[in-house]
Amino acid sequence: MSLYTNMAERHQSEYDLSRKRRYATMSADSDTKRVRLETSSSISVINDHHPKQEYIYQLETTKRRWEISSANTYILANCNIASGELVPSYVIVKRQLLFHSTEDESVTQYIHTCSCENGVTQAERLGSVSSGVSGNFEEFASREKSNYCIHSWAASELFSRPLNNAYPDYTTAYGDVLIDHLSVEPLLVSITIGNSTHLVSVQKRFGAKKLSCLTCTYGKTSCEHVESFRKWCERQNIASPETYSTINQSNFNCLSFTKIPYPLTENLKENFFKQQTGQKCINLQNLVPAIPSVGTNSFCAHGHEWDIEDPVEQNWLVGPATIYYGTHTLTHMYVEGEEKRINVYYRPSSGPCNCQLFYDGNEDMMLNLNNKDIIHYSILLLYLHLMVESRNPLASFHRAYSERIAGMSGTDVLPLHKLRLGWNAFARLLDINYASNFQCKVCELHPQVVICDGTSVGLNKKLLQSIPTDGSSAGISNDQGVPTQTVDIGTRHSDRVFISNPKVRRLLLQFCSTSKQSSKPLSSEEYSIMIDLMEKNDHLHSLANYIKLISSQGAHLQAPKEFCSFLEDLAKNSPTSAILQLPVGSKAKKYIKEFIHGIDLFQGKNQYKLEIVQKDAPVIFDFLAKYGKRSDGVPTEVRCLLKDILLKSRKSHTRDAEDTGTVVYPQPTEDPVACFPCLPKHKGKPAYSQDKTTGDMSQRGQDTCRKVYSKHPSLSPGIFTVYCMHGVCYGFQAMRQVESPKIPFEILLTRFNNPPEIVIYDNACRLHQYCLNREPRHFINTTFLVDRLHWKNHTGCSSGYSMERYKSNKRINSINSQVCEQGNAEMQRIKAQVAYMLPDNFMFHIRLFLAMQNAKKNQLLMTA
Repeated sequence: MSLYTNMAERHQSEYDLSRKRRYATMSADSDTKRVRLETSSSISVINDHHPKQEYIYQLETTKRRWEISSANTYILANCNIASGELVPSYVIVKRQLLFHSTEDESVTQYIHTCSCENGVTQAERLGSVSSGVSGNFEEFASREKSNYCIHSWAASELFSRPLNNAYPDYTTAYGDVLIDHLSVEPLLVSITIGNSTHLVSVQKRFGAKKLSCLTCTYGKTSCEHVESFRKWCERQNIASPETYSTINQSNFNCLSFTKIPYPLTENLKENFFKQQTGQKCINLQNLVPAIPSVGTNSFCAHGHEWDIEDPVEQNWLVGPATIYYGTHTLTHMYVEGEEKRINVYYRPSSGPCNCQLFYDGNEDMMLNLNNKDIIHYSILLLYLHLMVESRNPLASFHRAYSERIAGMSGTDVLPLHKLRLGWNAFARLLDINYASNFQCKVCELHPQVVICDGTSVGLNKKLLQSIPTDGSSAGISNDQGVPTQTVDIGTRHSDRVFISNPKVRRLLLQFCSTSKQSSKPLSSEEYSIMIDLMEKNDHLHSLANYIKLISSQGAHLQAPKEFCSFLEDLAKNSPTSAILQLPVGSKAKKYIKEFIHGIDLFQGKNQYKLEIVQKDAPVIFDFLAKYGKRSDGVPTEVRCLLKDILLKSRKSHTRDAEDTGTVVYPQPTEDPVACFPCLPKHKGKPAYSQDKTTGDMSQRGQDTCRKVYSKHPSLSPGIFTVYCMHGVCYGFQAMRQVESPKIPFEILLTRFNNPPEIVIYDNACRLHQYCLNREPRHFINTTFLVDRLHWKNHTGCSSGYSMERYKSNKRINSINSQVCEQGNAEMQRIKAQVAYMLPDNFMFHIRLFLAMQNAKKNQLLMTA
């Protein structure tokens, strides 16, 4: 019996998550006996198939199943056969082609064999009979599948759904040993030697943690599988395999070295075309390295030239090789009617050193993986495009490629682990100008409009947490983690909102009678209290006088409908500057000041001024427009109110009579999980005094917007992307914690010398306040807007954040505020395949994907 016990305590929490029952699918004509199970929370209907359905459900929920690199081999968490619930042990299931029909050998049968007791019994029985089956072949196949153990049945069901499969975090090979890292913490690796697969983990033995084999009956801590993993750890300079927990760097080396221009040059395209059409013949029998004419490989590492003699004549033989194409595999060539083995040669240096130059393969459109395996570019380029354009993980592509080889030529198939290594090596050889591709051809280096958002394309959160941050924050933390050296240059929330008293804000909203807080008008007593509280505040005198004006000396205790929208904006818990998001020197601000001082903007000669106010300050324009057609003109109370609004708006970016000093920014250091190829950091982020309070508690209240996030049990929150208005991505950053205004703030502060003129973000209201708390002067010329799709959720925010209010502004009205959402939706294509990659490989694949998407968008911009 071989049920592999391990790691019970560490996985218990994951198993508990999967205890929810679900309704089992039952056909209407089923004569299966039904049983009712009543629980405290639900009633579930089950039948005799329930353990199998429960087992699959729990495997899908916990992701405790993997398709490893060894061909058609799966690792599954074991289960209680009676209930289907997972138990802390594992089984190994293999999919093997064992039988064919004697009447038609093309009719074959795959059988799943398991390492559990029932699976071993079936495998031994089938292994003792002939592989040819006479008679009713379909009946034989159906009978054997009905004898499957629960693990083989689950494997046959689960691994036919490639989009839901889980793959190893990391795969490596040396010699004949293949190692798949299935779980980081607790450690679980599979060791494949030849056709035999084994599991190694860390277990407590006699009070100490030791590497232990979960498959061997004897010598669990010293078998060849444990020793193979120890040798691999030595190669990686891991001193103590027992405490080994994470691998953060991938190793994808190959012997090809020439960069592959992408898109392919005309010369490479011509070579590829001639190869496919038979117009160009390559001497595949002898793969000889050509001497590079330029580049670092023109000489050996010691500066010596390469020997110019013919490697074949000199017999500088490396050994035989296999060439893998998309439709067939070559190991021999027919030369003058004689079958000859394909060989690879090397070229020594001309100096006394022992340097060797190996076959590169670039001119022949081939990748030299290890002098034994040569992969044609056709396979790798096909996967590149499938990865970008469709939801096609590498393992799914390998299955399709294997079936294609079997159906077209029947030759050997490139193993999955070699394909993975070849693809990653090939992708890193692609000569892509990332700085150019992550830059819009129209906006160039300095986009004046940015649209940003997060997307749930995450990676293993434990691996991400092990990577240090950029360390650019200047604060030195004490024992409580609070910075002791901080910068305090932000404005205060109470100085920014037009009405700082929450009670007055509530009463004013009730006076407007359109808010969700209340639908009834103020009482006479409440009205008096509101006016009294306003008159106690100097800058609210004008508002009190204006309310008295429109309420006809208290006769009406409800604001006229036409003024409700403007008064609600003043009552919101948003900065007053949200109503007037105007840069320094703005013409609209100048004309509003002229209006305050008595200029009539409604006169014909001043219409152009009114148009500018309408375009850049729509909230103010809509308010003033109510008085444009009145014969009695604009009341003095309106001009006084606008004057106080302007004064309060200015306080959002300046602090009165207070010397904040000069800020010394730390030196910039790049974050390993951030990628902005054309926007490197030009300064670090200091530690701000406001960072001591989470989310600036002073401004929290019933009006404050809060973005709701969902959490994945094992993956990070995702990545944060920044796009220009033309849909070109300028970079991305992996989020260590849930998305917050801190992320876009750091990007805008440290990567933009001058912030963009317009920032569009679904949480722009909080981002604006976050910026004013820390760097108000830096963002004085930036307009913050919420995209059109999400504005409906911002019921408590100033309408100055709404893009819909700027319909008269052709620039803002023409912006597609969903370009970020659309770009992030495209990234869902690679979400499954990058989820469990190592951090550096995750970042590489996201960068590659976005670079190719950007290239297409830039091409469209240039041809438009």
